[in-house]
Amino acid sequence: MEIGSPMAAMYLLGNPDHYTNSDFTNFYWVQYVDRVRTYWKDLDNVLSLQSDLPLAEQDIPDEKVWVNKNKDQYVGISNVDDYALRNEILADMNLYDFMITYRKERRSKKKQTDIINIYWRNLLKMMVSMRKKKMILSY
Repeated sequence: MEIGSPMAAMYLLGNPDHYTNSDFTNFYWVQYVDRVRTYWKDLDNVLSLQSDLPLAEQDIPDEKVWVNKNKDQYVGISNVDDYALRNEILADMNLYDFMITYRKERRSKKKQTDIINIYWRNLLKMMVSMRKKKMILSY
C-alpha cells in the first residue's frame, strides 16, 4: 500500500492524518424530537377533545436511557434529561448552544469531595463576610 508524502510526514511527526479545526459532538436529534412530540401529543389530544378533530394517532417510541448502578441505587442517564433538567442559570440557553458547550466528565470520589469542600468553604466565607457588614434595619 502506498501513502502520499504529506501523510507520511504527518505520521512521522506524530500529527493526526486528518485536518479539521473543530471537535465534533455526537448529537442524537431523534431523542429530543420524540421528547417534544410526547408533550405535543398530549396537547393535540386536549385540543381534539375540545373540537371535532380526531385524536392524534402518533406512535412515539419509548426513550432509551443508560442505567448505571451507584452504590445500591440504579440511576437512569439520558442526554435529553441533561438538557431538560439543566440549572436555572442555563435556562435561557437554547438546545444548540447547550450541545456545543456541554461536556460531561466522570469525577473521581476525591475530586467530588474536593468540590464539595470548596463549596462549603466558600459558603462559610460568604456568611462570615455578611456578619462583618453593619446592617441597618429600617422600620
